[in-house]
Amino acid sequence: MRLAGLLLFGASAWAQISGPAIAPSVGQLSPGGAASSAPSSPGVWIGAGLFQGQHHLEPMLLAAASLGKATYSFSTVEFQGVRKHPFAVLTSVETGVAQRLTTVSQVDVYAILGAGAAATGSTAGGSFAGGFLATAPVGKGWTAGLFARVQQTTGTLATSSVTLGVVVGMGR
Repeated sequence: MRLAGLLLFGASAWAQISGPAIAPSVGQLSPGGAASSAPSSPGVWIGAGLFQGQHHLEPMLLAAASLGKATYSFSTVEFQGVRKHPFAVLTSVETGVAQRLTTVSQVDVYAILGAGAAATGSTAGGSFAGGFLATAPVGKGWTAGLFARVQQTTGTLATSSVTLGVVVGMGR
């Protein structure tokens, strides 16, 4: 039951990120009421990545929506193997902010900070993470990047981890 609540929380966060960017804003409507072909702002970026977990590579989903010139709403869903025998997966859903710190050549560097919930089996707790993300365009709207994060989960899940990984995404 707690996992269902965690997934519902994640779906709600995802809808908040992608919802406003899908519908055109008032400024993007033409006089006839149809959406113009001008690019929408705020931009949305959706990606997937892999990071080095305790036992092997672990998957992660990421999404970001522009809140202003260099500030983004940033959410992640990640799956970590926390026990080999019996196998157990820690699922965490976090939402927070990504702030672009600088751009060097075409590489954007962001500071990321988030908080959310984590669950494994019937146990749930909090999850907090912070770190850095660097992305660069690789063509036709795609980006690739590297990230480093420190994550702390609370409650009976209490784990600390430093994760290094790669991401690929699409959007602006």
